[in-house]
Amino acid sequence: EDKVMQTYVHFAVLAQCTLVNLLDEHAGRNPKDKLHFTLHGKQFSGSDVLTLREQLSALPHVEERIASLDLSRNLLDADGCATLFKDVALRLPVLTELDLSENPLMGPAAMRTICLYLGSSVIDVLHLRACGMSNDAIKHLQRFKFPKEFRRLDLSVGGSEGKGAHRPALATRTCSQRPPAPPPVPPPAPTLPNACHPTN
Repeated sequence: EDKVMQTYVHFAVLAQCTLVNLLDEHAGRNPKDKLHFTLHGKQFSGSDVLTLREQLSALPHVEERIASLDLSRNLLDADGCATLFKDVALRLPVLTELDLSENPLMGPAAMRTICLYLGSSVIDVLHLRACGMSNDAIKHLQRFKFPKEFRRLDLSVGGSEGKGAHRPALATRTCSQRPPAPPPVPPPAPTLPNACHPTN
């Protein structure tokens, strides 16, 4: 069964890379266009990261164009997350959006791994919906000092965790470099005319 699964994932990676290559060659796409690369729901795990790296490396000028990588609804765990960042994400110079949502095996350890590598990447949008996080993992992310270019962290609950699931306090975080707006200044109190002032 494991062998069949590995073959399936290998084929999915190969098919997606082949599709990217065919679109470049025959669909008239500008070879400088940024790419959205997806392996959504393909049972992708840490053991498949090497295959992905090799296939991407074999395609000319593809690694330098992938701006969005969707690995949602897969089987990445904490170790697979570390391998993904080291062997793929940090090799993609324009990768600004990474979707790891609905990888329930990731858990709190993966959050620490992501924080470890995030500062070395150019990722500014990160999706982590329904990734098996505990309150400790969310607190770790709250304490983490995100790079100043970072724009959005999506931790909203949805999909496999059900409609009635608890929504954490850090459900959707948007990072902005603008200082907070000052509180509104109350209008001055009305001044009574002299004729209305009390007299002794």
